[in-house]
Amino acid sequence: MNVSTIIKIFLKAILIPIVTVWGLSKFNVFEYITFIPEDYRYEIGLTVYLALIEALYEFGEKFVDSKKAKVVCIFFKSETDKDGKNIPTIICDATIGVAVINCYIELTGNLGRLRKCKLQMELPSWLTAQISASDAVLSYTGNLLTWEFSKMLPETGIGDQSATYKSKISLIRNTSENNISIKLEPQMKKTKCISFETNGFKVQNGV
Repeated sequence: MNVSTIIKIFLKAILIPIVTVWGLSKFNVFEYITFIPEDYRYEIGLTVYLALIEALYEFGEKFVDSKKAKVVCIFFKSETDKDGKNIPTIICDATIGVAVINCYIELTGNLGRLRKCKLQMELPSWLTAQISASDAVLSYTGNLLTWEFSKMLPETGIGDQSATYKSKISLIRNTSENNISIKLEPQMKKTKCISFETNGFKVQNGV
């Protein structure tokens, strides 16, 4: 259980009773229902108000969650080491000067927000990318790699969606200098209510 979940549970446990007691002190509808014994009106009001406010809280929480989305981008060298917590290192081959990295992307959540989202990663001048001509999601122009999520998703529709994507990116060195290395990490265009996780990867221009 992460920290944010613990905080949410803690706040819920405090806020709901406080709001319930405050609302009941302002207006208890059961005080005006005469067939309920006077001694029980407060207890009944407390029970009903507590259930009602908790239901409203749950509804509000689900509504907010329905507007959220999540993007996870993991780089890895092989399926056996695909781990979002590890930062893989790839080395441009000394003979042909090429290094290869795999990319896995997972989208979940609000479809409308995900359609507007994309990732971009700028390469240094000593690297050039080569991607498959059949790749419908990833493009490379002017040293900039761009992942267009709208091409992964339906053009219409609402609600939650999930989609995954895999690709292989070849990086070609443009210099014979062997003492250069860099950590690369894509950036997501700022979009409200979308969380983004990535591990990035490191490229070395020779050993």
